Amino acid sequence: MELSSQPGNGVFLFQLGSLLSQLGRDVEARDAFAGAVAGGAPFWPMVELAACEIRLERWAEGLAVFERAQAIPGLHPAQKAGLCNQIAWYLNLAPPEHRDPQRAVDCAQQALQLDPDGVRFLNILGLALYRRGQTTLAIETLRLSLPKSATPAFDLYALALAHQAAGDNRRAADFASRAEYLFETHSKTWTSQRRGEWERLREEYARAIKPAGE
Repeated sequence: MELSSQPGNGVFLFQLGSLLSQLGRDVEARDAFAGAVAGGAPFWPMVELAACEIRLERWAEGLAVFERAQAIPGLHPAQKAGLCNQIAWYLNLAPPEHRDPQRAVDCAQQALQLDPDGVRFLNILGLALYRRGQTTLAIETLRLSLPKSATPAFDLYALALAHQAAGDNRRAADFASRAEYLFETHSKTWTSQRRGEWERLREEYARAIKPAGE
């Protein structure tokens, strides 16, 4: 019998999946997390399973797992807020064909309502507002987020994108330069998923400042 199909192994499989994920073995980690969910440990394994799907570029599957997690009965407000934020994060950072800026704004706002310390969710709300074309509000939101952000490089590149969209190329370049500095000095301590998220924003900004026709 496959280990992932054995009942009662939820905690062990979650720990195994976490180890495999740290080693970059996401295909195997995905199987372990799926087994943990089936083995009776649904919430955190489901969150990590969704993250695995996304790292494997299985975007639709990742969103479906997050939505399944939302249906788990008895979630605490902080868990609900975290899931709303994860879905908003997904809907902002997925490839364009999987994005939904309006739903991302709605989910980020819901996360803020559910979590009294929701300032940590402001950066993803700011990016969602930028994607919806509300550039001024996006900049204001990201400026509120930046001083207390756990991921300031993310905030800085989101600010670069928003200022570029607003036509303020000088400020955009300044924020991008600060984001690059944080990457150079801190990225070795980041997880592979965090580096990947940052790289997507970096590439998006590079495309935004590329002269037309190149």
